[in-house]
Order: sequence, then structure tokens, then C-alpha cells
Amino acid sequence: LGQLWGWMREPGHAGVARLFFESYSRALGGGEPWATFAVDSVREWERQLRRVLTPSDGVSPSDAEVTLALATLRGLLLDLLATGEAERIDLAWRRFVELNWPTSVGLGD
Repeated sequence: LGQLWGWMREPGHAGVARLFFESYSRALGGGEPWATFAVDSVREWERQLRRVLTPSDGVSPSDAEVTLALATLRGLLLDLLATGEAERIDLAWRRFVELNWPTSVGLGD
């Protein structure tokens, strides 16, 4: 999770993040070519996060845990794009991970 967050919050990836949110918001309005982008994005992120959040014992996280992780990632990334306050948002991310996965998922650096 730490590596994922580190990659997502790099200043050089801000353009990709903006494009994602613009595409996501267009999908919410429906219509082609964006009609399924939001749902497809959620499902793809769920699959990837489930893989990342599954500890070595192989016990898969609950749907609620995966959903919470995805919502937190998106929300904090959107906040970062809006404010540029990387230190504050990084601390919030680290606290989220510590509260939810204190030993089984590393924060990375």
C-alpha cells in the first residue's frame, strides 16, 4: 500500500490523476464513450486492492475493507490535487493504513 500511495502522489503523476477524475466524472453523466468507465474503474481497482490487501496467510479482505481502501485512496488523491498539501494528506494516509492494517500490510516508503 505504501508503494501504491507513493506512486499515486508523485507530482509527475498529477496529470494522470486529473485525467482519471475528469473521466470518472464524465462517466457519472452517462453516455458514450464514458458510459462504463466509472464502474469498470471501480471493479479493476477492487481486484488490484484485494490482491494487495491479502496477507501471506491468503485470507482475502472483506468487500467493506476493499471498498474503504479504494474510497480513501480516491478521496485523499482528490484532496491532494485540490490543495497540494502533501504532508497533511500523507499523514492521513499513513494513519488510515495503521488503523486498518497495523501489522499485515506494510506502509512502505
